[in-house]
Amino acid sequence: MKCKVRDCSRKTKSLMDSLCSVHYKRWRQHGMVFADIPIGSCNHGLSLIVRRKILQAKPGYKYCQHCKRYKKAEKFYEIKLCMCKLCYKDAELKRRHGINNKIYNQLLKKQKGKCALCGTKDTGSKNNFFDVDHNHQTNKIRGLLCTVCNTAVGKIEKRKISIIRLTKYLKR
Repeated sequence: MKCKVRDCSRKTKSLMDSLCSVHYKRWRQHGMVFADIPIGSCNHGLSLIVRRKILQAKPGYKYCQHCKRYKKAEKFYEIKLCMCKLCYKDAELKRRHGINNKIYNQLLKKQKGKCALCGTKDTGSKNNFFDVDHNHQTNKIRGLLCTVCNTAVGKIEKRKISIIRLTKYLKR
């Protein structure tokens, strides 16, 4: 049998059940199935209060679990339903480089909003943020680079190509 929740195409566990396993777990935990919250979004283990806030968002708005605010839907990535773009960026910076948005913005201000290597204001990435360039051995941050420069530096560093050799090659 098919789950009785609207827009759910999952099969039920047995002929006696009317809910699929995901909606059944939601019902057992909270007494509600929360059909309006998509399965697979960042809602596993959420409190009842947060689930209600997600459901209470006005049309065109979403609730960010991280900063606990309602924001316009375009401030969220499509695949990351639980965090706004700014909070997601902050979490990624912490996870990857041990810094936060404040330090990132200080670096960007120091570089006058440009790539530290080529000086362009175009980040070259779809999320419109510069890449954090760092030494892979020491994890020390060198600066913010556009995607093109960061890729080039990474490849040169990985292959241990000397700058002198590279300069000679380009002059040919």
